[in-house]
Amino acid sequence: MSANADEIENSTTPYLDLLKPLPSRNPAFSQFKKWQVVVFLTFLTLKIARVFYAIVLVIIFAHEIGHVLGGLIVGDRFDYVRIGPLTIGRSRKLRWRWNWGTVFSGATRTLPVSKTGLRWKLIISTLAGPAANLASGWLVFLVVPNNDSMSAAFGKLFVIGSVFASFVNLIPLQRHGMMNDGMRIWVLLFNKRRRERLIFLLTFIGDARQGLMKESLANGSLERVTTLGDTSVDDVLANYAAYQVQTDQAAAAQYLEKCLAKSSNVDPEFREELIVEAAKYQALRRNRPDLARDWLALDKSGKARLNRYFAEALILVEEKQLEAAIAKIDETLMFIEKTPEGPLRGRQIQVLQKWRGEIQEKIKGASLQHSPPEKLSRR
Repeated sequence: MSANADEIENSTTPYLDLLKPLPSRNPAFSQFKKWQVVVFLTFLTLKIARVFYAIVLVIIFAHEIGHVLGGLIVGDRFDYVRIGPLTIGRSRKLRWRWNWGTVFSGATRTLPVSKTGLRWKLIISTLAGPAANLASGWLVFLVVPNNDSMSAAFGKLFVIGSVFASFVNLIPLQRHGMMNDGMRIWVLLFNKRRRERLIFLLTFIGDARQGLMKESLANGSLERVTTLGDTSVDDVLANYAAYQVQTDQAAAAQYLEKCLAKSSNVDPEFREELIVEAAKYQALRRNRPDLARDWLALDKSGKARLNRYFAEALILVEEKQLEAAIAKIDETLMFIEKTPEGPLRGRQIQVLQKWRGEIQEKIKGASLQHSPPEKLSRR
């Protein structure tokens, strides 16, 4: 959709209104090009290359499992762990994400159960990753043979890689919006506002998993954590959390606009969620099903997602296609039935069933209005 300079200048939400193009994807998660796939697969045909990549994955595994164990020790709840392209969630569901951002990296998240001592619990769980690399490197060093064999060479390579990974992760760095362990520890120790935001987000996500988002907002911290305006993923997440609970239409639009403006800082999956949220907002709060459909056209993932189903149903309702909307809600309910049990799942089903009933009442009301008088009298 093209727009002139005056339209963009006069709009308070130019990204949301599709007057400005959405920022590009996060380069850290760029997809493999065809020639890169060929080169990488050719590289893996070599035995030494396969062993080298296996060593990298084991080092990543030790690091991320260290974070998981550190989180569990301080009383956190496991959420997910990613080792290279493979992700394991709390429901034990496996996911495969093959791109430059995942093939040589890992990620972990544990969520707080108790609200006390979160700062130091986070420091412990964060330090547990580098500590696990040092511990695993030391254990291999103790058993690696002291000769010229291939196993000795790979063992020493693992030790060197583990020590390197441990110390590099402790150097405070932020790249493409994402903090490493060292930067997280620095924030937790020395940056009060970013620390508050980090703790708020983990608490908010943990409560949201249980359908208790309002509990995270009880201390009035939302305003503080959404005004930092940096280029981190946390800034987008904080504004997204504020958008989710905001009832004022104009304020919600501003929060979502901030998310869209910085969507190049997040991973592709979250970026797709923001696209679908923009579609939902245009359909539900601005009664613009045309713009909502334009937003959904930007979602190229082709994935079946709850948010996408819900957006499609909203658009159909705004377009007065009520029978089609009910069919879409039924499709959504079938999708939710396949998800793991939990408080949030039950609440989603309840909301959708209620919405379905309201639409059915509208259909019945429209049918009565268009019925002949004699048929109405018989009823």
